[in-house]
Amino acid sequence: MNRKELASIIKAAREKKKLSTDEFAKIYGTSAPGVSRLESGRQNICIDTLCKVASALNMELEIKFKPKKD
Repeated sequence: MNRKELASIIKAAREKKKLSTDEFAKIYGTSAPGVSRLESGRQNICIDTLCKVASALNMELEIKFKPKKD
């Protein structure tokens, strides 16, 4: 998974919760442009950020390692 794919997953989760970027920004504790950077993949995302995003979306963060497909 790359940064763009992860950003797309975050955006889809926000949209599924029917939150606008402004609404999510308030819950997440940033600005709408900050959410835009996050959801566009222009921002490097650390584990702490992922935890904060999951919390803001009222979701659990689950990270798995699995073998690559050949």
